[in-house]
Amino acid sequence: KQWYQRRVRAPVEIMVSLLRSSNDKAEYTSALFQATRGIFGASLKLAVFYGSYVWMTHALFGLEIVFVPALLAAVFSLVPVVGVYWSSVPGFLVLWLVDGRVLRACGFMALQILPTYVIDMAVYSEIEGGWHPYITGLAVAGGMYYFGLEGAIIGPLVICILKFTINLYDVLFNSMGNETQEPEPEDAVSE
Repeated sequence: KQWYQRRVRAPVEIMVSLLRSSNDKAEYTSALFQATRGIFGASLKLAVFYGSYVWMTHALFGLEIVFVPALLAAVFSLVPVVGVYWSSVPGFLVLWLVDGRVLRACGFMALQILPTYVIDMAVYSEIEGGWHPYITGLAVAGGMYYFGLEGAIIGPLVICILKFTINLYDVLFNSMGNETQEPEPEDAVSE
């Protein structure tokens, strides 16, 4: 246990030693928190929502295949290369072709497509800095391509580091700009 604590503590101590003052530490921590909370929070919210929503709608329409579409919906929300509603196509086909209920199948598919226009934009608008959802999706896909299954976590971590660097840049240059600004002289009153 001590080996693990030393290994984790070393990078943290290096980062803390690079900080200039205690005021900056709070700003750096805030920048790091905003970067990770925004990207991972939005991804987690969407995965939980779509997994639960697809499970609920499949159960509501009496479909027997529930778990696999719900799992696919959660994965498709993390990797937004394919729309989440594609996980419900088998359910649509069962309702239409097997049960012969065309209107019910169309209603089912409409309920699957509707949240992609409402929920996605609401959740992604919470990310400060305006990150597009495809950046996260590309991070997951690129991470999985390069690192394998672990890349699903490593890819977004790399994006978090990039976002943290941008937030840190903003914090540093805003604090430097505030220190060097001189009060502006008042404008002369014209005749």
